[in-house]
Amino acid sequence: MKKQIIAAFVAVVGMTTTQAQEGSFLDKVSLEAAYGYNLALSPDNIETSDVSGFNTLQLGAVYQINDIWGVRGTYSNTTFKHKDFSDAGITYNKLTAEATFNILEAINPSAMPTTAEAFQLGAHAGFGLNFGKSKATDKTDRMGNFQIGVRPQYNVSQRVGIFLDGTYIMNFKQNYGYNGVGIPGEDETTGSYLTGLIGVSVKLGK
Repeated sequence: MKKQIIAAFVAVVGMTTTQAQEGSFLDKVSLEAAYGYNLALSPDNIETSDVSGFNTLQLGAVYQINDIWGVRGTYSNTTFKHKDFSDAGITYNKLTAEATFNILEAINPSAMPTTAEAFQLGAHAGFGLNFGKSKATDKTDRMGNFQIGVRPQYNVSQRVGIFLDGTYIMNFKQNYGYNGVGIPGEDETTGSYLTGLIGVSVKLGK
């Protein structure tokens, strides 16, 4: 499934880049793809390190409103699977809308323009929906979520950047633990996990 998603994303980037006009809208839009580690935090009804691993794929788009603020939409596929039991785990499909904030530009927009162009440090936060598919019960856990994170990026050219993304995700009304079964003694709770990703960002315009 992840291979098909990546292939579709690459195809969209290729077609859009080829056909892009030098319009002001595309100049402010970038597409991104990232992959990395997911770490379960709570609920801790199981040993969270047993289900954590390199199982997060994220695709997104950013529209830069000005030099400081932007908006971002992301789709993330995150799987928590037990290292010893193949039928214990849960897969999240998450859709999130966020605001982005350019920290370095806000601190001092006129300082070191060459460095600022090559290196960026951003923050992002927003709300969304998270759908968890349990491997143990084959049921879907529907949740709201809030997330906040930081994202340093190095621009290798005017259009292509390499970034790291560390994000804290909070799930509201979570019904299943990271092993895919109900949480003992609770119908629902507030859950949380971290993701640490590395990715590529491509601007569509000039």
